[in-house]
Amino acid sequence: MSGPAAIGVVIAAYNAEASLADAIASLTSQTWRDWQAIVVDDGSTDETAEIARRAVARDERVEFLAIPHTGVSGARNAGLARLRTEWVMFLDSDDTVERQFMQTLLAQADATTDAVYCAYRRVTPNGAVVGDYFEPAVGEDAFAVLARRPALAIHSVLLRTAKAQALGGFDPHLGSCEDWDLWQRLARAGASFRGIPVPLAIYNMHAGSLSGRHAAMLQDGLRVLQRGHGPDARVASPAPAHRNGVTGGGYSERASFMALWCAAAELGAGRDGGALLETLDAPLRLGPDMSYAAETIVDGAAIGARATHSAVARRLSAEQAPLRGFLQAVAAALPPAESGPATAQLERALFQRLPRNDEIERASLVALRRAAAEVGAERVGAKI
Repeated sequence: MSGPAAIGVVIAAYNAEASLADAIASLTSQTWRDWQAIVVDDGSTDETAEIARRAVARDERVEFLAIPHTGVSGARNAGLARLRTEWVMFLDSDDTVERQFMQTLLAQADATTDAVYCAYRRVTPNGAVVGDYFEPAVGEDAFAVLARRPALAIHSVLLRTAKAQALGGFDPHLGSCEDWDLWQRLARAGASFRGIPVPLAIYNMHAGSLSGRHAAMLQDGLRVLQRGHGPDARVASPAPAHRNGVTGGGYSERASFMALWCAAAELGAGRDGGALLETLDAPLRLGPDMSYAAETIVDGAAIGARATHSAVARRLSAEQAPLRGFLQAVAAALPPAESGPATAQLERALFQRLPRNDEIERASLVALRRAAAEVGAERVGAKI
């Protein structure tokens, strides 16, 4: 190639023979043609390297780099260090982007923009859409949002390469949430974000995804959350307003909802979500309105099950024992004085989201209400 392309793409790939070709194909079909991609084979033991080499032979914009296995952050950093492009995006080997992704995001970038992001869409293994996710507030006050929650998908962001390189790329000590950590550091440093509410990034849910390790994800997520609520020495020149972290507090509540989501994802995956809640060293703080907690449970369970919200809601409604045990674990994790009333409110909010037309589902509803009542009575003598 005669010179650096406008956009560089880093694809970290580890044992990705089942999905890498689709990820690369979503790049070669882009309406924006001025890009280069580096496939970083992170010590794979399958046919990943051969698939990447075939892509290189077909398209001169694709490069290949093989490294010893270091983890996804190290692989991305190895690719990032080689880029000389103005913009960079990070595409995991099991995800894809729509044909208009690059052209649409680049069209929204001007001299004052450091990062452009779009909505992303979660898709189940059978092609069903779980939902579209977009946080407009990131474009208004990026640090206030990113200090509190992981609002962006890794491949939904087009970022100035120099900004990512100046911050040292991804934290290799994080096994998950490393992309959230990078976006948070960028925002702390004063980077400007611009959002596009169009789902152009496709998050393909599958059994081998790193996001399926929910216990580890919770621990990494809590580290990133703590960093957002205090100083971060890794950012040499933070914006003055963000030097000491996000203002207004709220760490306990955000940590609680992160734990609830991860536990619900375990439940959705067919494991004991309550066991994860038992590892917490502080009570859950879910606030007075349990509607958001109920939404969090359904969303987390859907992601863990790799299913749509409606499909997982039907399953939770029909299978009494797992959800009953989960509600008991939530009640046990709440402050004792709040357990009874909060469990009753959560139960009502949750079952408003579950199917209630089928006779079996109605029977399940009654049984679970009894379970919630039993939990509340055990904790504070409350009756529902």
